[in-house]
Amino acid sequence: MISNAKLTTAASAAPPIIAASRPRAEAREPASAVLPSIQDTRRAVREQKKAMAYQQMQAVWQRMQTLGMMLKLDGRAALKMAAGLARELKAAVEAYKDAGGRNVSQGDLAMIRREAEQARDAQAKQAETAAAPAASEAERAGRQAYGAAASALAEDRLSALAAKETDMVADKGFFDQVKIMVGDLRKAREKVRGEAHLNLNPPSDDEWKDSDKAQQELERVVDGAV
Repeated sequence: MISNAKLTTAASAAPPIIAASRPRAEAREPASAVLPSIQDTRRAVREQKKAMAYQQMQAVWQRMQTLGMMLKLDGRAALKMAAGLARELKAAVEAYKDAGGRNVSQGDLAMIRREAEQARDAQAKQAETAAAPAASEAERAGRQAYGAAASALAEDRLSALAAKETDMVADKGFFDQVKIMVGDLRKAREKVRGEAHLNLNPPSDDEWKDSDKAQQELERVVDGAV
């Protein structure tokens, strides 16, 4: 029986743009404040490729509803369809993986969230150190300068971790859905095999071999996307 779980995807969080201060009204903004960075451009390309792979996966999902009906009518045709869907899903997974996606575990997510928490704790401690009483004006100025630099580095670190977590959540959503579909394809094949004796025109040995190969290759690609 084909699952009816709803497809979901995580939206990518855009990095905040910090406006540069203008000492004079006619001063021009630096090019870095106007033009996207190389990292931002690469990220946008990756996200576009991931979105295309997701659409491929969604198209397979929609066709799997047809597979559910086909199982009730013609087991042999359903087996052929299952093999074709396995190959299409494999192509979607490979495209997603090539775009930088990976099969994220709950442990991976917990680790990145723990890193972010540690970074926030370190940032808070740096702020306390910078605000501590100083023995002289020079010491106070030095602490403030160090605190400002450390705070900027901490913000960059937290932004990078947040972007990484966003990517990981999206990846996990993609592969969680793929795993549901892999399981549904496996169940469809088992149903065809279990009812083969009732079919007047059961699948041939070659058709079973082709279906077995398609399913195995799909599962190998999913397992290897780590």
